[in-house]
Amino acid sequence: MMASHRGSLPIKQSFRNRTEANAEKEPYDRDSMRLEHLPKVAKLRLEGIQICRGVAALLVLLFHVTQLSQEKLGQAFLANLFTFGSAGVDFFFVLSGFIIFFVHQTDIGRRDRLKPFILKRLIRVYPLYWLVTLAILPIYFLAPQFGYGYERQLDVILKSLWLLPQAHLPILIVGWSLSHEVLFYFIFALAILFPLKLFSRLLSGWLVGTLAIFLLNVAGAFDPEQHFLLWFIFSPHNLEFMLGCLAAYVVLQKQLKASNTFLLLLGTACFITFDIAQTERSSPFNPIVIYGISSALIVIGAATLEVQRSRPFVRLFSFLGDASYSIYLTHYPCLSALLKLTIAAQLISIIGYSATISLLLLTTLSVGCLTYVWLEKPLVYRLRGTLVNQLATATKASDPVAATATKVLFLDQSGALGGAELCLLDLVQPYRDRSLVCLFADGAFKTALQQQGVAVKVVATKSIAVRKESGLIQGLQSLGQLLPIAVTVARLSRDYDIIYANTQKALVVGALASLLSRRPLVYHLHDILSADHFSRTNRRLAVTLANRCASRVIATSNATRDAFIQAGGHAELVTVVYNGFEPAAYQLDVTLGQVNLNQRQQLGLDGKFAIGHFSRLSPWKGQHILIEALVHCPKDVTAVLVGDALFGEQEYVQALKTQVATLGLQDRVQFLGFRSDVVPIMQACEVIAHTSTAPEPFGRVIVEAMLCGRPIIAAAAGGAVELVEPGVTGWLTPPGDAQALAAAIAHCRADPAHTQAIVQTAQTQATDRFALSHIRQQIDHLLQAVVKAEG
Repeated sequence: MMASHRGSLPIKQSFRNRTEANAEKEPYDRDSMRLEHLPKVAKLRLEGIQICRGVAALLVLLFHVTQLSQEKLGQAFLANLFTFGSAGVDFFFVLSGFIIFFVHQTDIGRRDRLKPFILKRLIRVYPLYWLVTLAILPIYFLAPQFGYGYERQLDVILKSLWLLPQAHLPILIVGWSLSHEVLFYFIFALAILFPLKLFSRLLSGWLVGTLAIFLLNVAGAFDPEQHFLLWFIFSPHNLEFMLGCLAAYVVLQKQLKASNTFLLLLGTACFITFDIAQTERSSPFNPIVIYGISSALIVIGAATLEVQRSRPFVRLFSFLGDASYSIYLTHYPCLSALLKLTIAAQLISIIGYSATISLLLLTTLSVGCLTYVWLEKPLVYRLRGTLVNQLATATKASDPVAATATKVLFLDQSGALGGAELCLLDLVQPYRDRSLVCLFADGAFKTALQQQGVAVKVVATKSIAVRKESGLIQGLQSLGQLLPIAVTVARLSRDYDIIYANTQKALVVGALASLLSRRPLVYHLHDILSADHFSRTNRRLAVTLANRCASRVIATSNATRDAFIQAGGHAELVTVVYNGFEPAAYQLDVTLGQVNLNQRQQLGLDGKFAIGHFSRLSPWKGQHILIEALVHCPKDVTAVLVGDALFGEQEYVQALKTQVATLGLQDRVQFLGFRSDVVPIMQACEVIAHTSTAPEPFGRVIVEAMLCGRPIIAAAAGGAVELVEPGVTGWLTPPGDAQALAAAIAHCRADPAHTQAIVQTAQTQATDRFALSHIRQQIDHLLQAVVKAEG
């Protein structure tokens, strides 16, 4: 039963996964990973995956040529070398899971993305499948001997057309695998529809059920034929889809580079080794498990494998990857029909077996490719051009930012996730279908952008040597690095309406590129241009370039604006727009005194009064002030430092640890480093401290603390003064004053009722003042005004 079932697998699965693969890759898919709109890394990944789809399509085709040659002609095709081609189905399932997660992982938990996801999946799968099915259906009425006898039954026809599970194979045999694919789409749609916690429970139950049924079947305690619906819902193939999702997660999170070839070779070796063991019947393992794991290794390796599309081999298999869905749907009916004609015409006796089978193979492959070019591609293009675009238009009409058509080229100097980068990560979302982010360094920021579906390109090969404190000579020395980057950016900017410089080095490059390409420049000023932060040379450079090249300067606070004007900036250029936040992401169901007990236990905070500090470890961020303040606090007051050195500040990190040891505070200070679970940790603290010794341009952690419902004690300088109203939304202390900080901590500890009242006021006001949707609209209106003014 299992062997014959797997005999059909390749066709069906191949088709289904091809469908998904093409849906995400092709140029006419607006939400897909289009090659021309993705950064170089993404292009390479796509090309590697495209080659995999082309290889998988050929494996499935060659398997059925082998199978039918033996059954119909009584001869072995290439010594039955491609009997393992049935595993192309497993390969396709893994590829499908990879592509769906890679492309749509940022849609998880976003209900507004559900309708586009479902509509595009339906368009990708059903129209061509219906056409092929309806084309072969009359054969079973005109020549019933060609079928199994059930093909003319109405319920079988309807279930086949809608890919519903049934005891029989569908009219188009390969449709069985598409039914599994549709089930996977349904599961992924639930991930988009439901909150992550609820979906995680549903997914866990589904996978546990799948594993249980799988083990029962292996043990002979479960009969799939008697419980076909249960077998379908909890099919072991579900594990292959999940392996594909896991492979995509690994590629996105780990950014594998050095090990890609090794993983590709390892997966291929496992694939071949298991095939040999299967042939000799010496393998104790289930094919789905081994082929699934092998396929996942191959996919991870291929996803990061650098290939050159100019090579004929790559172009061929990339095209086969595009056409794989059409090949998958048409190849079995085509082979069957051609074999009947071959036998009737006694073609083998005329031209020989080798020529006959080669002709059959090439004809079948050509039919699939022509079906793709003449039918599938224009059909999907037209349907998406009407249905999907109409839905997108209706959706955008309700979103003022998404409704605009401004194309933006964003520039940022950093590969790390600092405050400016977090701000840009929020702002770029509405433009992700029509923007490109150019970075001057690789790193976590690029990964975060790619995970949000934003196109990214790293335009610098090595770090730019100039720093904030650099003088004129160092600045001049860096021109050799900056000029080539500016030329590259100028060339790229011709496809966009505006250049958006998010940092100071980005301003230098953006100004030069703007002069070359004549595209307007907007500078988002995230820094206070003062002697505390910048050398005199860098202040003059920033102000001069902004005054002469920028059409608009967006300042993150009044303090930032005032410093810019004081340094010589033109006041009429500047508009203040605060950072935006998504309140729902911070407002967990936790109130003061009812913190997340599990998180506190994990951090060892039971019985302690925890002060959280969330910032990179840097002298001007003032972590040493909080450590000094602990000396003046009761012994149950502890500090939790979240963050690490970003810009060569390791000496300060060591100085902090020495300070802790010198003051005997080893059991009262925790260094957690960089963490992705900032909100739960913030919720586990009683108070959040902001201790910058120099004026802060904005102070994101202040707003985050308010939105989390945590009391905030901030240093009274820069943007912090605008964010906190003393005694109403938080506390302000003089910068660098450890005793004043300790006194504010003592007040929060001694009067929780008053503290809670301040927390509630701060949370309400922050939700209104810093709502991300409102901030995005402000930014977009400014960009539109600049583009309109520049003509």
